[in-house]
Amino acid sequence: AADTPDLDHFSSAALREFAWRRRRRSDASDTDKETAERSEDDLASEMGDILNEDEMAEAVGRDMVKDRNTALMIWLGILIDAVPESLVIGFIVAARTRNPLIFVVAVYLSNFPEALASAATMKAVGLTHVRIMTLWTATCVVTGVGAAIGAEIIPEGEVTGNFQQLVTGMEGLAAGAMLTMIAQTMLPEAIEKGGAGMGVATLCGFLSSALVGLIPMPVL
Repeated sequence: AADTPDLDHFSSAALREFAWRRRRRSDASDTDKETAERSEDDLASEMGDILNEDEMAEAVGRDMVKDRNTALMIWLGILIDAVPESLVIGFIVAARTRNPLIFVVAVYLSNFPEALASAATMKAVGLTHVRIMTLWTATCVVTGVGAAIGAEIIPEGEVTGNFQQLVTGMEGLAAGAMLTMIAQTMLPEAIEKGGAGMGVATLCGFLSSALVGLIPMPVL
């Protein structure tokens, strides 16, 4: 159409993301597949009929900034949460009070989906691969250093009740930080993009972590 604004400077991903969000708000039956099957010209024509170029730029930019901030908040939450989690891993490995593999697997199951969602969003909003890898490598380094420190500061000899209380407190701190980040950052984004099914998916995730303790695992 003659009135369609020039949208060449917007990426295909940005156009599709904006069109998907707009139609999702207005028509709950629309799906990602329907959006993906439409050509970029159709998307540009549809949006050109309802928005001028300035409004389009503002809307796309606002959505991309929101997604970028969400991804970075998830990364920061995982980084902060890695401190108490890694210390607990070091404590458990050194003290041999229980099987550390169970705790490590539970931490992996809780952190991996968050990290995957954050990294995918970082890539979608334009962060370079180098920057993404740097951020997540820093998280791995912090976790490794924290586990080493936790193993070094464990008291010699028999584990006392005070030390066990310290480990329990660190586990509670890690769990609280994780739940806060999930409730404030991930759940609103998941419901907006994934719909009502996210409630069941979240429940299955928590059950998976809880069931890890019932699986026989070798003692490290």
